[in-house]
Amino acid sequence: MSIGQEAMNGQGSGRNVGTADRVVRAAGAIVALVCAVAAPLPLVVRVLALGGVGVYLAATVIFGKCLGYRLLGRSTCSVGARSSPAGRP
Repeated sequence: MSIGQEAMNGQGSGRNVGTADRVVRAAGAIVALVCAVAAPLPLVVRVLALGGVGVYLAATVIFGKCLGYRLLGRSTCSVGARSSPAGRP
């Protein structure tokens, strides 16, 4: 089943970022966002590169989902922690 079919069927909407991975991503997001403010680089580089990375990492921590993991079919969640749609095992 392709990713598009999974989305249409309601599958694959669960989290794919585990707790340890979220902690590491949170630390990375903080570092990237601090560097986006404090790094002696041009404003465009700081905002687009460092700020973008920091915001993406923070979003994966908040939502527990990573697009890259989804495209690769990976998950760092334990089997019991994955959420599934109502009525499905």
